Amino acid sequence: MRIIVAAVLLALIGFIAPSPALAARPTPVPSASPSPAPEDLSATKTARQLFVTWQIGLIDHKKYTDQLNQSATDDQVSDVSKQLVVLGALQSLEWLGYRRVDGLVDGTKIYLYRAHCQNGNVLLQFGVQPDGLIAGVVYADNLADLPGGWTQPG
Repeated sequence: MRIIVAAVLLALIGFIAPSPALAARPTPVPSASPSPAPEDLSATKTARQLFVTWQIGLIDHKKYTDQLNQSATDDQVSDVSKQLVVLGALQSLEWLGYRRVDGLVDGTKIYLYRAHCQNGNVLLQFGVQPDGLIAGVVYADNLADLPGGWTQPG
């Protein structure tokens, strides 16, 4: 059975991408990337909060941009939550590095993590604008399903 997660992604550029099934199976290893820059511990805290709040379906809209809030409807959040619940409890987050996505507010940082859960893994990519608001959140089980490319923060 194929389960689609309608990912709420970087609404600033109007891109919402479906991701493949988030079935309880290991996530393929991403293709080669540059050595990740040192982990930003505040971003890791944000990643953990994003995963848990999306999994339980109770996101904090005050932390999101207006554009992302327009995409993160109750139905959208519920659909993503149902997909993430299948993965079980979050066990750990693996920092994979920074990503580049064109068309975002200058200074927006895009972070990529692999969430290791009780029943499988999922990639979590999210963007944070300079004002601290979350500009996008994507869950996918393959790197190819995420927009952007590898980068090092400048």
